[in-house]
Amino acid sequence: MIFVHKFFASLNPINIAIKLVSSFSVLLLFLIIFQVFRSLTLVLYYDLFQELSFQEIVQSFVLGIRFDLSVISVFLGVPLLLLILPFRFSDQYFYQVLFHTIIYLALLGFIIFLAADLLYFSYVKRHITNEIIFLLNDTDYLISEAKANGTSLAGLLLLALLGYPLYLRFTSKYHRPQRHSMLAVVLLFLLLVTIARGGFQMKPLSVVDAYQHGNSAMGNLALNGLFTASQYSITNEWVQRKEQRSENYASVLGFNNPANPEFPFEIKREKKFPRKKAKNLVILMVESLTTK
Repeated sequence: MIFVHKFFASLNPINIAIKLVSSFSVLLLFLIIFQVFRSLTLVLYYDLFQELSFQEIVQSFVLGIRFDLSVISVFLGVPLLLLILPFRFSDQYFYQVLFHTIIYLALLGFIIFLAADLLYFSYVKRHITNEIIFLLNDTDYLISEAKANGTSLAGLLLLALLGYPLYLRFTSKYHRPQRHSMLAVVLLFLLLVTIARGGFQMKPLSVVDAYQHGNSAMGNLALNGLFTASQYSITNEWVQRKEQRSENYASVLGFNNPANPEFPFEIKREKKFPRKKAKNLVILMVESLTTK
């Protein structure tokens, strides 16, 4: 009888709503952070988006919610599900604080990354992509940047410590112990999987979906650096190249007997018209010269 009572209690719409509200409050907090940085991108680099009408800007913000929720659900899916497990231990104070601390650390990481992406946007007029792979493999550069910005990091650490109790107070307002619901866990899991994919379409959400309106400015405004970096990091793999002697490369390319040993890769061609002065052709390939 007790099992039957608990089973029907788990199907109670009120219990389901109470458990889901705690998860939705966290998702909403993260979503607000993403929209704040999207607004900063629009304000600070308005010259890149001045061609957009008010309606197109609103469309970009609405479309951006899909990309924001997608990356948020991927990173927070597991802790959010563990927080609402229908067991007694999930109501313990230590258990709740542990996983909310993990979520709070993710929040700090998101803010730092989005701030770096905002700065990066000013240089290349787009969000971070596979550059993150090279940065993570260049520990010397990261350490040097940390030393050069020690004061800023110390200030950020202080704000993080001050914001931690505020975050715990915010989440505790929506936590209701003894309101267990297995159906709420199942529904949240299905919801997180759906928004991680970006909806019910055949293919998961990707960067190219941001440009569905055929406008690069709208696409850049809709995207966020975390989504683009994660997408390109998954599809690109860091390959460590071994440094070799130039003779090895010359042998592979077939330059076994160079005319000038100091320049083994130099190619000398016979002039068809010796008296005519030759001209050089220089090709420049520039990435992100404009936003179009």
